[in-house]
Amino acid sequence: NEGKGKIRGLSPWREVAIEGRGVKGAASKKGKWRDYYDMYRQHSIVRSAVDKIAKNATNVGYDFVPRDSRAEVLDSEVAILKEFFDKQHDFVSELRRVYKDLLIYGDAYLHIVPNRRRRPVRLKRLPPQTIHVKAARNGKIEAYYQKDLEDVMDEPLRFEPQEILHF
Repeated sequence: NEGKGKIRGLSPWREVAIEGRGVKGAASKKGKWRDYYDMYRQHSIVRSAVDKIAKNATNVGYDFVPRDSRAEVLDSEVAILKEFFDKQHDFVSELRRVYKDLLIYGDAYLHIVPNRRRRPVRLKRLPPQTIHVKAARNGKIEAYYQKDLEDVMDEPLRFEPQEILHF
């Protein structure tokens, strides 16, 4: 494994070699997805804790703040963002599901769905157990692939890094 890039931290992605693994050269998690979900589903204390954290984190709503606190807030940009998020169908529930994914699996993904003019029109949650990350040796994400490994006939769907919000 010497010389291969590795992802470190508490995520199940740790100790996963980046190159030459999984779907189209993308890394697959070492841990079993079903184990994480089964722990959530079968242990009432774990399920209650995860649900409570996700609910509390998403009940307060959201606000739009600039990355740099010294930056001037442009009302026209905030209006565009508010319009976009107002058009999302039941966005708080979707956000809660993403938050649960993050707590259960260690990762969560939203696909930025474009219209025909390549403008974002909605955000769609992607099940983390179907996502495989392809990264260069330096850790830069090259692509995301969506494929259910349990479905042999399923063809991988490729996403560019800018099409996915990865938490």
